[in-house]
Amino acid sequence: MKRKILFNILAIIILTLVLSPFFISSVFAQGGSEAKLESPLGTDDIKILLVTIIDNVVIKIGTIVAVMFLIYSGYLFVEARGNESKVTKARETFTWTIVGIAVLLGAKAIAMIVTKTIESVSGGSIHL
Repeated sequence: MKRKILFNILAIIILTLVLSPFFISSVFAQGGSEAKLESPLGTDDIKILLVTIIDNVVIKIGTIVAVMFLIYSGYLFVEARGNESKVTKARETFTWTIVGIAVLLGAKAIAMIVTKTIESVSGGSIHL
């Protein structure tokens, strides 16, 4: 049963990869040689794209995940009831949750550092 589902998923992926050039070429055929595909990302500047992804995706989803793990680690502390191995696991979960929150808070700073590094290596603005 699992093998059949896996085969169907693989067949869909292969069909998509094989047929996608035909759909793209039909887009170019409609506009002639001057046809241009617009960027679905909304920008050609990688700096703006990187900051937008960090702000709209990573921070929003990361905040939800961080709150869930804080609640989970609190639950583990309550469930431990003095059992040393369970308290150790709860403490470890809480510690890694705090590390994740610190990375989440520094995500925008990390993105800006990476952007500045890429910009200095490329010598100016960065376009996709």
